[in-house]
Amino acid sequence: MRGFTLVEIMVTSVVLAILIVSLFLVLSIGQRSWLNADVSIQLRQEIARSIIVMGQELNETSPAKINITLNSPASSVVFKIPQDLNGDGYVVTTAGDIEWSPNITYSLNASNRIQRAVSGGATTIIANNITGLQFTRTQNETIQVNLTASKVSNTGRLVQDTGEFVVKLRN
Repeated sequence: MRGFTLVEIMVTSVVLAILIVSLFLVLSIGQRSWLNADVSIQLRQEIARSIIVMGQELNETSPAKINITLNSPASSVVFKIPQDLNGDGYVVTTAGDIEWSPNITYSLNASNRIQRAVSGGATTIIANNITGLQFTRTQNETIQVNLTASKVSNTGRLVQDTGEFVVKLRN
């Protein structure tokens, strides 16, 4: 009867160890990629939320009711939107004038959050992990908004994403 020699068992053990280490490396890389992709998706969602909220309101304002100078980038924007102030259900007065809201400001705070502040009212957070916010009035009736989002993943990698949108202002 013949058994396995010590050399055969050692070679088999080394080959098995190499296979196991390779498997763990592949799984580790896959897990790291998954975690980084998850952070990337979160950043894309924050940018999308910003685009939707700011885009809707900026689209309602008039070029005369926004504080950005033509071709001069700004880190915040102050504007007004039509709003029923007298409670009659209309944003236009009986004299034909539009009722405008108090000033609304979009800006980036020290905690890397886009905040919406209403003069004499509440401040709400629109998006998190936003590290750059820039408004540029590209033409008389359009505003270009550039966003940069950053977050460190669980693996310690800095993940960044950017977004840009153009809003046409109401006449």
